[in-house]
Amino acid sequence: MHELARMSADERQRIIDDFVSETFHGVEPDAPGAHIAQAMRTVPKHLPTDPTAEQVDAWVERYWQLLAVLNGRPPVLSHIPAFEWLIAALRAEDERVRISE
Repeated sequence: MHELARMSADERQRIIDDFVSETFHGVEPDAPGAHIAQAMRTVPKHLPTDPTAEQVDAWVERYWQLLAVLNGRPPVLSHIPAFEWLIAALRAEDERVRISE
């Protein structure tokens, strides 16, 4: 994922187009799964050279969602809220320990 984000827009689009063409060759636009091909074709061509943590999180979440659909699994629920809660809890515990010392 990191390598894909660091590629130029043209390189990234070529890889995505090749993958979509190979994977969905001959799939009619109204066939089951055709929406996946369209979703992959709409990946932004211009990504920032220095993405924020929020942007990387969003890309990773989208990657897992698309992967689940491609593998015929139910959509993946976002893990970000759970990790945000865990990070907040660890910081609060760290602060509590520092205060008690």
